[in-house]
Amino acid sequence: MDIGIALPFMCREYTRESTLTWARLADEGPFSTVSSGERISYHNQDMWVTLAAAAAVTERVRLLANVSVLPAHPVPLVAKQAATLDVLSEGRFTLGVGVGGREHDYRSLDASFERRHQRLDDQVAELRRLWCGEPPFDGADPVGPAPVQSGGPPIVAAAIGPKSLARAARWADGITGFSVSGAPAELAHSAGAARAAWQEAGHAQPPLLSSGCFYTLGIAEAESELKQFTSDYLAIFGAQIAENVPKTLTNFDADALNRTLDGAEEAGLDEFILVPGASDVAVIESTIELIQKRLTTG
Repeated sequence: MDIGIALPFMCREYTRESTLTWARLADEGPFSTVSSGERISYHNQDMWVTLAAAAAVTERVRLLANVSVLPAHPVPLVAKQAATLDVLSEGRFTLGVGVGGREHDYRSLDASFERRHQRLDDQVAELRRLWCGEPPFDGADPVGPAPVQSGGPPIVAAAIGPKSLARAARWADGITGFSVSGAPAELAHSAGAARAAWQEAGHAQPPLLSSGCFYTLGIAEAESELKQFTSDYLAIFGAQIAENVPKTLTNFDADALNRTLDGAEEAGLDEFILVPGASDVAVIESTIELIQKRLTTG
């Protein structure tokens, strides 16, 4: 199983130096992917700009948009942004898409929250047409640049429930999931549900499967940092969730994180993305040490 890492772009102390340092260390280290995500009405930096900066200072790791809330945006704009990242990274880009769970982001962009699942289906088809050089309308020039990867970057779906998985199985190359706590049972259940959806859709091959979780490592007050970060992130869903979910978290030391990674491997995931709850460089340095030990001990 490959292990990727998110840039700590959702941490309040995240800076230009954070992008440069974390991206370079990830590229030099044992990671498969560097990711960033999208929130609009929040304090984080923009996903596309952050990934472009990471593309410019890396040579090896893949870059993952995890995820673009596609129904909140004009498809030609996302097609251009994703193709540009594919060019900047020389074909190392993967696009995650989903409907998101925060209506505030839609409202901030003056986008409709209605019929977003069907719109996502239609928009993915449009993305692929645009990447193949079809113009957005008769008489228009194609939306460039042409992607480096033939047919465009891989598209993975942030789908969880049975209906979303069934829809994703019709058009996605795989699933990018997430578990706040990284509980092994939850990872195994989600992986099994995705495989079942792909089988039901008639695919001969199972989907590419990725998931991830929040964590901290290698810093003082790692537990409180992780729980405060998670509470801030979940506050939009109400005080009860923001208060209670962080109490369940355990991934703030090496033993717990190893158990989560073991569980992800046992679930048959292709990749696991670690999402840091602090931007201190000690977090990624400690994570590199942990992964290197796993590789050495088998």
